[in-house]
Amino acid sequence: MTPGNLFICLLFLFAACTSRPVSDHPYTTDGLTMNLPPYWNVVPDGIDTAISADRVIAFINKDPQSKGASLAIWIENDTSDIKVNLQTVVNVSRNRMTKLNIPFQLLKTNEAILIGTKHVLRARFKCEEPGHPTLGIATVFRMEGKTYHVIYMTCDEINPDNTALIDKIIRSMKKFDLKDLPAN
Repeated sequence: MTPGNLFICLLFLFAACTSRPVSDHPYTTDGLTMNLPPYWNVVPDGIDTAISADRVIAFINKDPQSKGASLAIWIENDTSDIKVNLQTVVNVSRNRMTKLNIPFQLLKTNEAILIGTKHVLRARFKCEEPGHPTLGIATVFRMEGKTYHVIYMTCDEINPDNTALIDKIIRSMKKFDLKDLPAN
């Protein structure tokens, strides 16, 4: 290796090691704001939820290193018990997988935790499509008169239980009144 090539390799390594981490980016829509991790983008066409909801927002991880992960947030003007809402999410997920002949396994349900100031319930499930195992984490909570269903699914075998990522997004979620925004 010539000294010039060695210098270029060392320069590249130095740049890679000292580069700044990609930071979260804010996402705001219809009175809701949250911080999304790097590479997460909204899916413009949304998704078919099979759940009646007032608002659905879907995100996908576009990180080239990712094995595939998605996040959906269903927002409802529902005042029923969040245990009922969580059970509905689990039942809909189970029914959808059953129709596709994909084994569905409930790993844990009604896990009550505190994320920031939000009291949430969480369920974990696994779908065993041949050669394509998927872990799902459903989180339900109420915030300012609405029920939020946050569903995370991943095929990532290296870090399948990415609750820190989900918790960070939920912790950042805030409602605001659209009338409080400055006029353009």
